[in-house]
Amino acid sequence: MKASPLLLEEYKNCKQQILEDIKWMDQLEVYVVGAVATVYVFVFAQKEPTLAKLISIIPLFVVCAGALRTAALDSTIGVLNDYLVKIEKQHTDVGYTQFYRLSRSPTMKTSRYIVWGTLLFLSISFAFVTFFWGPFWLNQAAPCRSK
Repeated sequence: MKASPLLLEEYKNCKQQILEDIKWMDQLEVYVVGAVATVYVFVFAQKEPTLAKLISIIPLFVVCAGALRTAALDSTIGVLNDYLVKIEKQHTDVGYTQFYRLSRSPTMKTSRYIVWGTLLFLSISFAFVTFFWGPFWLNQAAPCRSK
């Protein structure tokens, strides 16, 4: 069965939306790492332990928000891909999505989850250490005094 021009246009629009969502997922990783690094620089500049403790949990929330947004975009991509596969099954003159799903490596999707998992683990660890044991960068030994 030959696909109608309208259906082909819809197919192209879905593919374009998928590409844009993937681009946003990539940019989101960069933005979150930048935001977290900025907060850490600010935390390390603090001399007040209580303020440093409170600020140290901000990266955890930034990473969680970024991971949730990435999961939402990934879900949207999945829905669009499922729709494209449905179109491809009805119209055999297109078949990229089915071919891609059969040919992709498992690391293509899991690498993104590894990045977010690592960011989450590191931000949790830093917040935990800082919040419960205090800002370790402020714990300097007192200078020796000679008598």
